[in-house]
Amino acid sequence: MLDCAEFFCYISSMITDTEDTMDNIADISKDLFTAFQAVLDLREKISKYSIEELAKTPYNIMYPIYKAGMKQKSAEKFIEDWVAAQLGVNKKTASSYDKNNDEEGLDLGDLVVGDKLIPGKNNIELKVSFENDTIGGGQLRFYEPLAGYLFMKAWDIDKVEFFYLTKDELLNEIYERTNTPYKVDKNGVEKYYTAFTSSQGSGKIKGSNENRLKILQENLAQKRQDQIGWGFNAKTEKELYQKWQTKYCYTIEQLKEKLNEL
Repeated sequence: MLDCAEFFCYISSMITDTEDTMDNIADISKDLFTAFQAVLDLREKISKYSIEELAKTPYNIMYPIYKAGMKQKSAEKFIEDWVAAQLGVNKKTASSYDKNNDEEGLDLGDLVVGDKLIPGKNNIELKVSFENDTIGGGQLRFYEPLAGYLFMKAWDIDKVEFFYLTKDELLNEIYERTNTPYKVDKNGVEKYYTAFTSSQGSGKIKGSNENRLKILQENLAQKRQDQIGWGFNAKTEKELYQKWQTKYCYTIEQLKEKLNEL
């Protein structure tokens, strides 16, 4: 998802004041301009297709479309269409849920199993990550009634994983990770991960894990509305990652069957 400004910033990052790098600047620039032209060509080609057509493409074709073929805002909307099409569910639209919910400040997820959204029964929050090693997401609204959470982790063009958890299962994972020490230091002091953070750096969630879990309980009781950020690093928290792969990871076909049970 490069634009021209980002492209030239990337060129600048490739150049240093060292003499050996200056000797190679022509080759570096040539390769980067070739890559950027390929991005422009890809965008031109995909512009000839509708979102509905692109959403039916297999993962290995969708991946470069998302990464380079669209601008960021368009790509973020497109990935919801792609996941919905792959799973045979619907995106949340004005026709699938009661607009009166907006007056209550509710978002109610991204995907709907069926034609009409029934809060807490068939609405799913989708979180997608194409970068780094984190599985999780921001803007988790635990004060809302949701059936579950779908975490899509796109590792590369050949590998994607889907993790589906009910709301209760995700909450249990948050509690367990928060209350389980990840190490004991040389002085015998147990160390714990931060329970969760404020989404998008709002800074509204502060203090100890005890205080953060209290805030979570207040959200569940609908006494306050926070957008929470939570996730874990699959490379450094290998045991938790393996647990998620065993317990919550599904293929697209398996997910279709599971969601049809909602």
